[in-house]
This record gives sequence, C-alpha cells and structure tokens, in this order.
Amino acid sequence: MPDKKKSEILQKESKHLPDQAQIDSHFQRKVDRANRLARYIITFGGYGIIISIVGILLFLLYQSLPLSFKASLKKTFSFEIPAPRSR
Repeated sequence: MPDKKKSEILQKESKHLPDQAQIDSHFQRKVDRANRLARYIITFGGYGIIISIVGILLFLLYQSLPLSFKASLKKTFSFEIPAPRSR
C-alpha cells in the first residue's frame, strides 16, 4: 500500500515538472539564439577588419602618392643675412 501512495505522489509531482522534450526544446532555442548572436558579432568583426585594412591601404597610398610626382620648389619668403663684423 505505501508503494501505491508513493507512486501517486510522484505522478502528481511529475505533472508540474516539464518533461525532457520541453527542456531540450528550451535549451535548443537558447543555443540557437547564442549561435545567431555569435554569428552576427563575428561577421561584424570580420567586416570591421576588412574596412580597417582598406583604410590603412588608402592612407599609405595618400602618403606615398606625392613621391611619384616631379619635385618642385616655390619661393614663399626671403630674408637677408647680415654680413659678419670684422674685428
């Protein structure tokens, strides 16, 4: 008789607990959400790296481009140097 009561109590308690399929489904949704978030973060980081490398290359091109042009001088101002005093 006590075994029958024990099994009835366990059946009543198990109705309030989620079954394994619900737990697995909830866990799978959490995993899918985390995977989606990780995919977006990694994709954003990859695009960021590509954009920064292109920016560095453009900067280097901007800095080295004047080296390919002919050199020229332009007089902007002048000043006189006084002659040294003789002793």
